[in-house]
Amino acid sequence: MLVNKKLGVTLPHSVTRQYDEGSTVPKGQEEPGDLLVFFDEHGDGISHVGIYAGNGKMIHASDYFDEVVESDIKYLDGYVGATRLI
Repeated sequence: MLVNKKLGVTLPHSVTRQYDEGSTVPKGQEEPGDLLVFFDEHGDGISHVGIYAGNGKMIHASDYFDEVVESDIKYLDGYVGATRLI
């Protein structure tokens, strides 16, 4: 939310509501700058969101590392989709 706010984009706090913002990006067509990449990690709805960085990677606040990191999307469970806000 902070990155988007700095870009002048206000988002709802709920990740489920964030998924409804912008336009849907088909899987495999994500581009750097697609601001939201969503995951359902536990099978009960969207639980995690990040910013697509390109080359199959995303920037996100990792619970595992307890910091903001760049991760390979293929290692994160439950890809739901991406949206393009700008």
